[in-house]
Amino acid sequence: MAHLKSNDIGNDPIEVRLYRLLRMQNNINTHRVELGISGPLLTWARGSYDRFSGAVTVSSVESGESVDANKIAKDKFFAAKKYYQKAKEILIAFLDQYKPDEILMASYKVDQPTSKTYNGIIKQINSLVETHNRLVAEGDDRVVAQSIIDNMVVLRDAFLAEVEASGIEEREMDVAYKTQHSYYNEDTDKLRLIYKIACMVWGDDDPRLKDLGFLPASEVWTPGQPEPWLPPWPGPVETFIVTYLGEKEVQIDYSGVQEATIGYLDRRKVGSEDWILVANDLPMNEEDILPFRERHVPPGTWEYRFTPVKDGEKGEPSFVSIEVV
Repeated sequence: MAHLKSNDIGNDPIEVRLYRLLRMQNNINTHRVELGISGPLLTWARGSYDRFSGAVTVSSVESGESVDANKIAKDKFFAAKKYYQKAKEILIAFLDQYKPDEILMASYKVDQPTSKTYNGIIKQINSLVETHNRLVAEGDDRVVAQSIIDNMVVLRDAFLAEVEASGIEEREMDVAYKTQHSYYNEDTDKLRLIYKIACMVWGDDDPRLKDLGFLPASEVWTPGQPEPWLPPWPGPVETFIVTYLGEKEVQIDYSGVQEATIGYLDRRKVGSEDWILVANDLPMNEEDILPFRERHVPPGTWEYRFTPVKDGEKGEPSFVSIEVV
């Protein structure tokens, strides 16, 4: 769980913004009459956390799917490129049995280095396939086995399909992040307005400000002071929550520890002695902490362990068990 350091609303990290909105949504009804909050502003406040947290979740999911799609497309690219290179070498060796024909070599495009780009390799494969088909139609025997061409076409088409899928995922990710940023900016303006109203009614040091996701003036953190409310080193962390999201995906929420630089996350099957490393570089700076998601977790009952780390030294670990189905 994020902790507030200031009322610098426009520079909120995502986790801090989520915390402000959660407090706002949970408590606005208690104070709405006294503060005179009504109409569209009240409607927004009552659903502010749900709206923004939903947008953050969608952005996270779309980002993960985009990364996965890009990886698959890259794998398909290297498979097509590797096969093309081998087919080209066979074709060149085969053509060496005939009288040199620079025009034919140029038509096949095997007189050029194998491209390292997506578009380049597609053009080279297409040139080889088109020249092959033309020569077959003309009865020219300066061609490799049809099965080689057929396999290359399969790999090319598989790559092109993944490029298209990757493009769709990237577009969906962009839309999701634009929505998230739009909500963030809208929420910033509304939070500032309610903060100003609350300060006018209660004063800027009233503890009720915390109900709505703000800080009383006397509790605003000054840079150079110890991080507020964080457990001292070596911990453990105050918050370590593991949630099963379904489809073999697990989300880990954690908080910080004073002086900790990174966190280690690992898991083991309940009853096993062997730990499996999940991540060894999770940020412990509170402004950088975001929920971490692990995909493709095998079914079973797992024990997760989170350990704060300071300059290579491990702190006190936290443990949570969860069942993945």
